[in-house]
Amino acid sequence: MEIRAARADEAAALADLSDQLGYPATVEQVSERLSAISALDEHTILVAVADDRPIGWVHGFVSRRLESDAFAEVGG
Repeated sequence: MEIRAARADEAAALADLSDQLGYPATVEQVSERLSAISALDEHTILVAVADDRPIGWVHGFVSRRLESDAFAEVGG
């Protein structure tokens, strides 16, 4: 298994995985979201890949709050 950054051409696989997790989204929605999130410096979307196919994903980002120091948060 390999862990790496998500790629734009994986939107269909990520949409399928998202649906399995109870977060239904179209391929188009996932593609747009992936593109927007990937452009943000303090966000990352990582995929677990087996047999050249995404089998899991995680979205992590830096959360900044007035009441606390910055911390990492898992978005999905």
